[in-house]
Amino acid sequence: MKPNLTTGNPYRNAPHYQYPQNIPEKYAAIVEELRTKAQEVRSSIHIGKPTSGNAAAAKLELAMGRVYSEKATSKRKPLNIPGLDNGPKLFFPARINRAAVSETFNETHAEYKLFNALAGELERDSVPSEATGRLYLYTRLNMCSGCYTTCNEDFARWFPNIEVIGSITVMQSVFILMII
Repeated sequence: MKPNLTTGNPYRNAPHYQYPQNIPEKYAAIVEELRTKAQEVRSSIHIGKPTSGNAAAAKLELAMGRVYSEKATSKRKPLNIPGLDNGPKLFFPARINRAAVSETFNETHAEYKLFNALAGELERDSVPSEATGRLYLYTRLNMCSGCYTTCNEDFARWFPNIEVIGSITVMQSVFILMII
């Protein structure tokens, strides 16, 4: 059976935490650090269900020397839905995941939670929107169209000088995604 990337077919997902391949040398250490964090949080939340849900980890390094780190799953822990109990402050609107079988919003997705949590930390520390830096993002599964929009439009609009570098484990390879 050929994998179907638009219908929510479980065959589209990569095997459980396979080791990322073809990572440019300059990103290999950070990808491994974030992959390990995502795997640890996923293992602690998904006991007995190693293949359900997603996990993601992010590290934001600002040119001014500040470093922020977050991790999330598609479950309630470690971050709940933005705007709800134990969730980060809501900064960005939930977006529709257009690739899902039925149109659903991305508010429970790990990546969406990370972007909101990081925006909250930057607001708390009064980091100006002109700040420069790099946001490294590792996600076990492909970002949905809603999370991609949150990253590429919403987060990038708030912090246009932060370069986003993401690695996504997909079918024996990792794609480095650079959004400027």
